[in-house]
Amino acid sequence: YCEVLVNGKQVGSHLGGFEPFSFDITAVAQAGAENELAVGVTDYTAGLKPGVPIPEDPEKLPAGCMMIPFGTRAGSVRGIWQDVMLEVRPPVVVEESKVETSVRNGTLSARLMLRNDDDQARTVTVSPQVLDAGKPVFALESRSVTIPAKGTVTVQWQRPWTGARLWWPSDPHLYDLQTEVKQGETLT
Repeated sequence: YCEVLVNGKQVGSHLGGFEPFSFDITAVAQAGAENELAVGVTDYTAGLKPGVPIPEDPEKLPAGCMMIPFGTRAGSVRGIWQDVMLEVRPPVVVEESKVETSVRNGTLSARLMLRNDDDQARTVTVSPQVLDAGKPVFALESRSVTIPAKGTVTVQWQRPWTGARLWWPSDPHLYDLQTEVKQGETLT
């Protein structure tokens, strides 16, 4: 279990030690000033169900006593054991993305959800392209969309795609979908 504070104000908490999580600190961070980031963590005992006593030997936890999946040796991992990052993000970001290919139909479908965290609407141009080992294969049509203040917009594409190199266990080939989101000439 962890609690995250910025400048003494709690921005979030998380229970579980195996999945990534993030918090938006825009409201409490002070631009151009020194900010304090504090991350407080506890060990596996935070995941015990209420009323379960802390066992003397954490390796012998009884079944059904945990609120979260318990997948490591309780005594071996404590504290922060992976990276903690502070990222500056622009007001418009790609919130979700989904890419589907169909061998049967010979198509590529892409769907992106864009999120605008700003207090005013933003108009952006979205330009995706398929890459193979960093080299362009083809581009999807650029689209201009307006995202309302504090809102989201979903943009979708579908196009034929035959002749793609198919993934196979003996040849695990993958393509990348790279997307540029620009406001005017500025990448967001």
